Amino acid sequence: MFKRVIITSGPTIEPIDPVRYISNRSSGRSGLYLAEEAVKRGIAEIIFITGPTCFSPKGVTIIPVETALEMRSQLQRYSNDADVIIMAAAVSDYRVAKYSTKKIKKDQDTLTLQLVKNPDLLFELGQEKKPGQVLVGYAAETHDILENAGEKFEKKNLDLLVLNQVSPENPAFDSEENQVYLFTSAGVRKLEKMEKSVLAARIWDEVYRIKKVKVEEEEQRTEDRGQRTEDRGQRTEDRRQRTEDRRQMKQLLMKSFCGGSRGTIFSKSAPLAARGKKNE
Repeated sequence: MFKRVIITSGPTIEPIDPVRYISNRSSGRSGLYLAEEAVKRGIAEIIFITGPTCFSPKGVTIIPVETALEMRSQLQRYSNDADVIIMAAAVSDYRVAKYSTKKIKKDQDTLTLQLVKNPDLLFELGQEKKPGQVLVGYAAETHDILENAGEKFEKKNLDLLVLNQVSPENPAFDSEENQVYLFTSAGVRKLEKMEKSVLAARIWDEVYRIKKVKVEEEEQRTEDRGQRTEDRGQRTEDRRQRTEDRRQMKQLLMKSFCGGSRGTIFSKSAPLAARGKKNE
């Protein structure tokens, strides 16, 4: 069913100077288990684009990146031909406006960094999504979780959104277990806490279900297009037949008019005797 899938994983890091950077708490475990599950299912080509982590799954093409812009570049390179894109990476929302080529010395009591917004990679993928392509996004929320996640699902044109509720009971990051909500066009479903390896299999099950629906919808559209083409052909044939019927009717009328008995017709030059005889 799938020839190429892309899985992004881990955090991205945005350098401040040669020794410091901005990042997040993503460990890359979710991406690791998603990749391993894809290998188990025999998917032909698995592109694994990962930020800095300790994990290197077997049987995949690993593309290491550091920054959000680097990840964007690799996505642009591979996404057009992907059947599935799973954006499990925690991509940094901001980067430093001006990178310092030298280590910033701690000679002041405060330090102000100007940050600029990174491109929204998931939004861009949603805008460029190809017919039949399945796009999966992740969200980590601490409050108004269902409302925020629902808005993200719609805005970014996703087929599946995996929502992590970050809380003391469910830290989500750097943990072997997780409890999530799955958002699809059919609604929202809560999954109980489970090991991330098991969760990865559940997510892939949902991806396969979504792809199956897309295939069936495309087959129905193809059938509908075929039916519309057939209907247009039938209408064309009906018009042709009506035109032919009118032509034949016209010919019949002309034959009837020209060949029927209408009495004797005299011209002005006909002899008077002949006229008289006729009148008698």
